[in-house]
Amino acid sequence: MKVLAMLIAELRHRPVSASAFLVVVSSATAWAMVSILLGRAAEQETRVIQRDIGLNVIILSEEADLDRYWVQGYSDAWIPSGYVDLLEDQAVANRLVPMIRRPVEWSGTTAMLVGIQEESFKGGQRRKPVFGKDLADNVLEVGGAVARTLGLEVGQKVELLGQEFTVGTVLSETGSEEDAWVHVDLDVARELLGVEGVVNEIRAIECHCSEDVEDPLAWLEAELEALLPGTQVIRRSSLADARREQRLQAERRLRATTPVLLVLASLVIGALGWNNARSRLSEVGVLRAFGYTGVSVSALFVGRALVLGLSGSLAGSLAAYPLAQRVGEEIFRVSPGSVSFDGWLAFTCVMGAALLSVVSCLPPVALAVRSDPGEVLIDG
Repeated sequence: MKVLAMLIAELRHRPVSASAFLVVVSSATAWAMVSILLGRAAEQETRVIQRDIGLNVIILSEEADLDRYWVQGYSDAWIPSGYVDLLEDQAVANRLVPMIRRPVEWSGTTAMLVGIQEESFKGGQRRKPVFGKDLADNVLEVGGAVARTLGLEVGQKVELLGQEFTVGTVLSETGSEEDAWVHVDLDVARELLGVEGVVNEIRAIECHCSEDVEDPLAWLEAELEALLPGTQVIRRSSLADARREQRLQAERRLRATTPVLLVLASLVIGALGWNNARSRLSEVGVLRAFGYTGVSVSALFVGRALVLGLSGSLAGSLAAYPLAQRVGEEIFRVSPGSVSFDGWLAFTCVMGAALLSVVSCLPPVALAVRSDPGEVLIDG
């Protein structure tokens, strides 16, 4: 109880020193956490941008002639639609979109009929759909070039291959092949074309291919073709390599900067704790001269460092999350959802800062309590 009373008196009678320590510890903790949270947010934003580049894996029947596929824009050969279900437990492709693509004549122009459904995800994941479409049976989504040629507008009733539809959406022209696409529900496309239980391609996004993978196409083929007999895999290398390199660079930056930030914050806290304990060696001599044991004196300084370290690091961690959100949105233009609270990171920073505060004061205090009180007072 005597040590506790001394600790309270110490904090009360040295408010400037205690406040300075609190400010430094909380600032260092907040700085490290904000930097790490923003680094993670930037990596997440990079992943979203990479995702939106597009689907970069195409699965076709092994009977499909690739030269004809690239020239005419669709495969002549079919694969079972149930193959999508077989891809749930693999680890190399995600956002699976089965589709049928076939050119059709429509009111004097040629359009690419695209039967499509909502994308599915590997491993039963639940994510926001981006590439698939959930269309009603009697609704069309029309590419911009086709709509302009035929003078189509949203809500207009039209006939396609003998069936009546409503134009649900007219897409903006993008200058790509999709300007000539007309999307319908996948089952409706099968009905219009007179086929059952098949698609002519499955598109997907290559999953996180690590730096250890030297040949990403072989990596994809090894798993996908084993699951889907009678198929071939195309990797759209320009899209996939750009996505992979951006992701790897973001991961490398985060791996490199996180330890540096933690070390710098540790050095700041450690230097302050050492300097504070070192500058008060004469007080150790006074306490020893009044009969306090080395254990009691050490407990006083260690307790002070622990209380201030915990208080400062806790305050810094509480301020870090809203600060990272504000800085991320206003300066770095990351989306609000990209900065997410990490309880484990906060716990690690709080405990680490408190531990550093204690450890940094141990050497000078240990040296003082082992020395002769008279010599400490004379040197002080």
